[in-house]
Amino acid sequence: MNPFNTTPVPLMFSDHNIVLSFSPKSACSHVVLWFYRHEGLMEAAGYYSAWPHNFRNEVYYKAATYKRRRRAAVEAQGKGYTLIRVTRDPTKRFVSCFRHAVRWPLVDPLVKRKVGTTPARDGMSLNDYAQALQGEDLQTPSPVDVHSRVQNHPLWQVGFDRIITLNVDETHVNAGLNAIEAELGLSKTDFASHPQFAALREVHYATDTPYEGDTPLEQLRIPREGSVQFPKKQLETLPQTKAIAQKLHGVDFGRVSSGDSAKVLFQQGCALAR
Repeated sequence: MNPFNTTPVPLMFSDHNIVLSFSPKSACSHVVLWFYRHEGLMEAAGYYSAWPHNFRNEVYYKAATYKRRRRAAVEAQGKGYTLIRVTRDPTKRFVSCFRHAVRWPLVDPLVKRKVGTTPARDGMSLNDYAQALQGEDLQTPSPVDVHSRVQNHPLWQVGFDRIITLNVDETHVNAGLNAIEAELGLSKTDFASHPQFAALREVHYATDTPYEGDTPLEQLRIPREGSVQFPKKQLETLPQTKAIAQKLHGVDFGRVSSGDSAKVLFQQGCALAR
């Protein structure tokens, strides 16, 4: 297994020895746009598709420049390179993973086989989702959809000279990315001057809508169309959610906090912390 070619496949800066690895459901679309800005690819990516990952998967990874840069990083096995990891709080990310599973049919076969319901018809509850994932291999690489796997990635075990972790639930994503830019000698991104970031937020994120019914929230089967208005905060603070996340994504707890192996960025007490 080549960790540099394991989904989610990392991004490679063309003019710097920097590798970017993101966890799905960890502001990854926003971070991919940020990467495109640095590579001069924002306009091309937007022209190709409104969804940033389409250009990444269908164009960027096939480019000769990318393949050359990846070969060099593989040969170096991280020596002389900095790895940027973009992560999330495991419990909050688990709620985002659940919402993604409600919205898209990526784990429907598992739910149908292990729960006995059809999400497109019956909706899906947090308990349904947990039952479907129970006993599955959630460590990359895995046959389970990448949006339901743990954040831990084989690439993170490579011997990079420096590892910078930006946890977007601990450190504001834009401020964190700007701090990384300043530290690594990258040009500063003025996020407000690029409407693509605001447009992505407008269409990609759910409206946090409190639930006021009688059914216990973890048992509530949310219909596919209900993923637009979603009880995000309530689910994040539900004791059952953390217990489920610890059971299924336990490897991530204590390992995905903002930090820097060089002890410079995102240290305790840093002004960028939320």
